[in-house]
Amino acid sequence: MEKPKLSCFVRVTQELKQAHGEQINRLQLKHQSECELLEDLRMCCVKAGLQRFISFVSACGCRNMFCVWRAYLEGTVQLTQSRLSSCDKYKVQVSDPAKSSRLSKEQQLRKVT
Repeated sequence: MEKPKLSCFVRVTQELKQAHGEQINRLQLKHQSECELLEDLRMCCVKAGLQRFISFVSACGCRNMFCVWRAYLEGTVQLTQSRLSSCDKYKVQVSDPAKSSRLSKEQQLRKVT
């Protein structure tokens, strides 16, 4: 009678390992695509900040060092704020599905045991 219990346990363990592997692969693909998206957003923000800086300097007409540094610092602040807001949005988008997947895994483990 011990053999059926052991084979059932092995089968359940293999199914759990397979499900875990599939979930890991999906999460890695999602993480990679989201990292690429964040990198694209960062590059877009950098380009937009540089364009604003160049247009401000050329429109200013006064090319003293104070105006240049002030414009540079303002552009840096805007860029930083946009990065922080995009990171906060990403964190909110990732945290909810991660919590739900963790809870579902815990429920699956409770059902098995």
